[in-house]
Amino acid sequence: MLALIACILLAGCGSSPANSDQVLIRSGSPQPSPSASPQATRGPRQVSLQRLLSDVTVPPLPGGFASAIPNQNLEDALRGKLAGKPGVSVVVQNLRDGRSAFIEADIPHRSDGLLQLALLHAAYHQAEAGKLDFAKVVTLKERHVKADTGTLAFLEMRQGDSYTLRDALIAMVIVGDGASTEVLFDSIGDIDKLMASLGLNDSRFDKQPSTTTADDMATLVRAIARPDGISKEARQDMLELLLQEGVRDGIVAGVPSGVAVAHKTAAIGVTHDVGLVWGPKGPYIIAVLSDTPGDWATVAGLSRLVYDYFNP
Repeated sequence: MLALIACILLAGCGSSPANSDQVLIRSGSPQPSPSASPQATRGPRQVSLQRLLSDVTVPPLPGGFASAIPNQNLEDALRGKLAGKPGVSVVVQNLRDGRSAFIEADIPHRSDGLLQLALLHAAYHQAEAGKLDFAKVVTLKERHVKADTGTLAFLEMRQGDSYTLRDALIAMVIVGDGASTEVLFDSIGDIDKLMASLGLNDSRFDKQPSTTTADDMATLVRAIARPDGISKEARQDMLELLLQEGVRDGIVAGVPSGVAVAHKTAAIGVTHDVGLVWGPKGPYIIAVLSDTPGDWATVAGLSRLVYDYFNP
């Protein structure tokens, strides 16, 4: 299933159904069958998206994370790689020894699909507080379908269909589904206050245009992975979903096959990839935000540089 998902270049949407971005499907990618089309004649039905899940193992993490220690050699190497390449922000943080680099870390970028990473954390935060029930069944309404980035046909869903909030999370994280993003935003509500409490000082998700920074995204990944602040079960579940994110052209492409990467991308109008990499010598966070569409070669190149630096 993931092989099929990876053929589709996906991205999330903003926090409003007014987002008009369209999904980009690579040439030669498998297309949904006519029977799976939202235009196919059938009545509403309840859909399960458990079929999208694969068995994954979350590698171990340190009991505590090292504080960031700026590393000039790493920063210089990254800047050299980015020479003559404007509009790119990078943050790297080694969770074992603290070695870090910050390049244009506080420059705002359109968040696009990275909103989904904030919604993921907010959903589990509310579920643990008893404010959100993942088993609740919700129905796709017109305003949700308007945010479709082209993935509803792939999911074999249409307006009027229903699924659980847990299934909406699966679709949002693994497939980057815009309609599911809207469903979860409706259920969760404002998230800026929660994000600010985590240390995301420069992100604005509740109003359009939603924006974020590389530093804030690295902070959010750290909050999802850290051993405190959320239950072990919730952390495990979030990381399992992020390990199955379907776009593999950025951070994942820059590390050797078999290296675990829990990440989230945005790929329509921008090229963002942020995540947690389990290198042989310890896990590290990397966030790359590029204002250039289709800039996967840059993201993959930076990912490879960081991997080689931490794992010589």
